[in-house]
Amino acid sequence: MLVALVRDLRPQCYDAAESPQLRTVFVFCLASPNKGAAAGSRIDLGTALISTGFAFSALKPDGQPVHAPYFVAQLVAQRSKVGLWAFADVPDPNAIILRALRQPLAAPGTGRSDGKEATP
Repeated sequence: MLVALVRDLRPQCYDAAESPQLRTVFVFCLASPNKGAAAGSRIDLGTALISTGFAFSALKPDGQPVHAPYFVAQLVAQRSKVGLWAFADVPDPNAIILRALRQPLAAPGTGRSDGKEATP
């Protein structure tokens, strides 16, 4: 899906915010189709991917959406059962990420947070 959007629409990406401590630049990418039903419009690739069920909206560590329009697009995709949401057994990626953020870090090489060796 992403390859098709990029190949066909040739989006332009712009810096939205920067987090120097994370060495991360957040961007948004827009495409302006020049033919077809969407000619002359601007398409946000993030919204396009999320609303079709091929991406998900990010949540902050407190569980609040990073970008509310993306969260709404995800709810629409989930309720419509499109893309990855068409499968009843797809786990919510944000639940997995938030759970991992709340767990203590494992000691290097052990797979455990208490520093003890893992036993088979």
